[in-house]
Amino acid sequence: MIALTLSKTSEKILIVGPVYDKLDKLQRAAELVDNYDLVIFNGSLCFPFSDIAKVKERITIMDGLLKNEKVIYNISDLDLTCTAQVKDKDINKWILSKPNVIIIKYVGQSNIIITSGGIPSKVKHIENLTNNLETSFVSSIDGKPWHKSYNGMLGYVISNNPLTMKDPELYDYSAQIGNIYNPQTNVYAQEIERDGLKKRILL
Repeated sequence: MIALTLSKTSEKILIVGPVYDKLDKLQRAAELVDNYDLVIFNGSLCFPFSDIAKVKERITIMDGLLKNEKVIYNISDLDLTCTAQVKDKDINKWILSKPNVIIIKYVGQSNIIITSGGIPSKVKHIENLTNNLETSFVSSIDGKPWHKSYNGMLGYVISNNPLTMKDPELYDYSAQIGNIYNPQTNVYAQEIERDGLKKRILL
């Protein structure tokens, strides 16, 4: 898959963390779409994937949202794991048709990068994210959250990993907004504008 690059000026954007099978959270996010110029769902819709029929149901719901040009779906490491473990052509085709990295270029400002994982230590240029599967799976580097070794050279990153049971955590050049899947999983969303992070929302 290929990264999606967007050139923006002053749009208000909402990045939604992994929603999994939480249809109530997905509905809550859908109700917020009109408040933003762009809403990015940052993956994991296909997890858990033990029930293929339910995965397809969630994809159908997301496809309905994607008819709105303001909505984008960015696949995660868990979606990619689904393609390896679930032998369903329709599901796999849908997942692999989506980007795994979104690069937002605000005019005159640093890039904002959206990914489920993080920035691999060997990546030194934004172009290296254009067709990079590894970035979806990055969680820890040398036993620590990848955020701690990232120096911000590519731009500000909003990611899911490493998944936690805690509130989102902000670092110097990145934000972690993903929670581990469980029956009571919290789903967080983060607002961004040209001048940086805004409100965090618990869906």
